[in-house]
Amino acid sequence: MSVKDIRRCINGQLFKGSDKFMVNDILYHHEKIAPNKLLFLRQKRKINWEKIAQSAPCVIVTDIIYAELERITMCTIIKVQDIEEAFWKFVDIYRGQFSIPVVSVTGTNGKTTTKDMIKHILHFDHKVTGTKRSANSRTHHLPYLLAIDS
Repeated sequence: MSVKDIRRCINGQLFKGSDKFMVNDILYHHEKIAPNKLLFLRQKRKINWEKIAQSAPCVIVTDIIYAELERITMCTIIKVQDIEEAFWKFVDIYRGQFSIPVVSVTGTNGKTTTKDMIKHILHFDHKVTGTKRSANSRTHHLPYLLAIDS
């Protein structure tokens, strides 16, 4: 996706960089930042600015413009009013592009095993994605969501 498309999805403003920059992956945690990736900078704890600088060119979505972030060359910055709202708006808009069946598994025990069995059975006739191992919290939704494409 282009920065311009992402900005439109999340009602962000280009603070620094180019609307034409293309992103090939979107991240939730700054520890996994790498070149050509977009990071929703949601952490309130210590941010590894050196790691982000080494990952340029990259795109950062933030609701706080940090002085350290401004100094990173080849870093495109998208400013939003509320980072949580922007993140979930992006997730919702991206997921909304696909009209596909969804299977949810709930319960006290056996959810991961059941999910893995369902994925295994369905993969013979369908393209299937799902959470990795037992990473089912909302912070882990993005990797398998982005595995969905045409």
